[in-house]
Amino acid sequence: MRLPHPPSPDFIHPRPMRGAEVVAGFKDEEDDGVEFDPRRDISKKDWERMKGELEEYRGDDNEEMTGGEWWTFGSVAKDLLILFPDRRAELNLDQEAFDGMKKIIEEDRGNNSWWDFGGDAADLVDIFPDRKKELDLTVEIFETMERELWKSRNEHWPVFCYTAVRLVVLFPERRKELNLDVECFNEINNELQKLRDKNWEEFSAVAASLMLLFPDRKDDIKLDEKAFQAMKSELDKNHIRGSWQSFIHIATNLFILAAERAEIVNGQIVITPKKPKLTREPKPLPVRSNIASAR
Repeated sequence: MRLPHPPSPDFIHPRPMRGAEVVAGFKDEEDDGVEFDPRRDISKKDWERMKGELEEYRGDDNEEMTGGEWWTFGSVAKDLLILFPDRRAELNLDQEAFDGMKKIIEEDRGNNSWWDFGGDAADLVDIFPDRKKELDLTVEIFETMERELWKSRNEHWPVFCYTAVRLVVLFPERRKELNLDVECFNEINNELQKLRDKNWEEFSAVAASLMLLFPDRKDDIKLDEKAFQAMKSELDKNHIRGSWQSFIHIATNLFILAAERAEIVNGQIVITPKKPKLTREPKPLPVRSNIASAR
């Protein structure tokens, strides 16, 4: 059983996310309320807490699970790399981490737990793309996961969406075989809208996955300012509670959704952040007049 984080002043007196602050004299030309910048909206203190959360899942000494909690380690590490790709060295993604995560994947394979296998394997590929070949991703595995994908079609579209993302990461060269057509997009989007005002964390996860699968249909996802602010509110709630795993997950989804473009290219998640455009220059500081100084 993991011990909770000790309360901090931020939990006792919650601060607003810094994304709500406005810099005087600047205005985003395309400001639609849909924005999230990890470097601005996540503090250095929060980053240290997020790294601490990751380390809690490292190791094989968890008696409740035969392989420890490496599966959670992989999920959290993947999200942290999406948020801060230039801070990889701080996460200690070493041989121990690779071996621990690979052990979980082999357990999934041996147990025919293909839902877990897909998630754990996709996380490992996101974290260690150059070691993908070591997972032995065979044709048989693709066909098995593809069958699982089709089982969820028309029955559980969010599951279909998550499974499709995993398949595109693991087998990018076989994307066309998944038949990710207009019907898929529309059905997933319809299910997404049903999550409004019911479960904003799940809403963020489905929306982010949908955007990764259909980057050219971003404008067709009904992601208005109300929805985005509701997800930010959910992020704040998890910050106050110290629920860092959920905080990290929602923050990653917000980053994907606020991006100019987010997609999966050759099995890797690629995010192009939105660049703010200034409509006016900041007001210059007053300059002392030569006439005044001559008086």
